[in-house]
Amino acid sequence: RVGARVSPTILPRWIDGPLSRAAFAAGFGSRERDGVLAERLIVEEDALVHVPAYLSDAEAAALPCAGLTAWHAVVELGAAQAGDTVAIETTGGVAVFALQFALAQGLRPIVTSRSAEKLARAAALGAAHTIDTSRTPAWHEDVLAFTNGEGARLVIDMGLDGGLARSSAAAAFEGTVAIVGVVGGWSATLEIGPVMNKNLRVRGVETGSRAMFERMNARLAARELRPVVDRGFPFSQAEAAFARLRESPFGKVVVSLA
Repeated sequence: RVGARVSPTILPRWIDGPLSRAAFAAGFGSRERDGVLAERLIVEEDALVHVPAYLSDAEAAALPCAGLTAWHAVVELGAAQAGDTVAIETTGGVAVFALQFALAQGLRPIVTSRSAEKLARAAALGAAHTIDTSRTPAWHEDVLAFTNGEGARLVIDMGLDGGLARSSAAAAFEGTVAIVGVVGGWSATLEIGPVMNKNLRVRGVETGSRAMFERMNARLAARELRPVVDRGFPFSQAEAAFARLRESPFGKVVVSLA
């Protein structure tokens, strides 16, 4: 209704159910449709969701892409249950959301990063274990050691250079590697042996449907979870916001019209 605080979904045609070619088409920021760095948008009514009332506009702006992708990977896939271990690569927007959702699900999160400062922040949020990949590049070995050789039931893979091989090595038998990013580019090397021998499920995760978004917002509101915003920029400094994003911030970078 007029005056409601709402957020658009990334893929306006993906309302519910499995992702299809038609649902994937014409997403915001695609070849067919501009993104949302704009003063005004025209959005289909059925592509909008209500924003939880307790969130600020900046916090709500973090939900449609990073928040929903993490929710999809950690919760909607159903790959891990309370008490299971989840390994999360990096501490960017999707990763920090994944940490928060993993804790809300009763999982044991392991977080990797090259920054000791960011790892300290992840530990303060509740990470069960952290791995400094500048000191331990073969971080999968640390995951195996922490889990007594069992591995992580779910690995959140950010598409880092060489990361997919380490993710599959870190995963438990019958585990899942959820690919949620392309930090290292659109190509990656996958070693077939660990995937086949451990019966792994390697699963791509594309944001999420409107129904997923609504379920995520209900969980957020029930627990009053707050997105981690690294820094905000005014609209006039959008280029500086993109520069900050390239610096690998802890959490989300937000651009405000104000």
